Amino acid sequence: MNRRVVYYSSFILLGIVLGVVIAISEDYFGLEINLIPLLLYLYVILVICGVAFYLYIAIYTKNINIVDKYVQRKRKHPYYALLLSLIEKDYQEAEIQLARLSSFYKQAKIALTATVQIEKNLLREAEATAQEIKDRNIRYYNLALIALLNGKFEEFETYKAQIKHKHLQYALEAEAAYREQDYKKADEFAELAISSTGGLQKWVYEKSLEKQKSNIHRQSYF
Repeated sequence: MNRRVVYYSSFILLGIVLGVVIAISEDYFGLEINLIPLLLYLYVILVICGVAFYLYIAIYTKNINIVDKYVQRKRKHPYYALLLSLIEKDYQEAEIQLARLSSFYKQAKIALTATVQIEKNLLREAEATAQEIKDRNIRYYNLALIALLNGKFEEFETYKAQIKHKHLQYALEAEAAYREQDYKKADEFAELAISSTGGLQKWVYEKSLEKQKSNIHRQSYF
């Protein structure tokens, strides 16, 4: 069944149930119920529940299967389609999805543009793009990765030291170890990166790593 039909049908059913409850409450218990404030309270509760569920999926859950099902359901949305195309290393599709992102995703679009540029080895362009990222952790992560790919190890360490999120530091260490062909060390840091985060970021790490293990042209860890 179409999801939009299910969505609106649920609200209609909820309205019918609420009407029955109000009628019974007024007839049998003599309660006077003001419908408008009640509907407003109900709407606020539904919004809070929706936001809480999204935050659980996006940030907190360690259950990758739940995140994967959520992403697959949303795969027609340009943001999630973009994440999937990046994991598949399909940069042409990624650029199509980048163009489809609305202004609501302005900062995410900048950060993911830098990611695509790094993946395509357009490091000078990626560095310029990364400077526009407002989130300092994401900005310095990208700049550190670019420095690593350019062989500027002092810059790499300087940028990495300014990152507060441990999982991003661990991911950079995994990339550095991989480039040094210390694959055991890379695996250890990757495990730390994966275990230090949750939600979409954990999903991206695990799915990227899963894809990379079968990539005969692999040039990076994640």
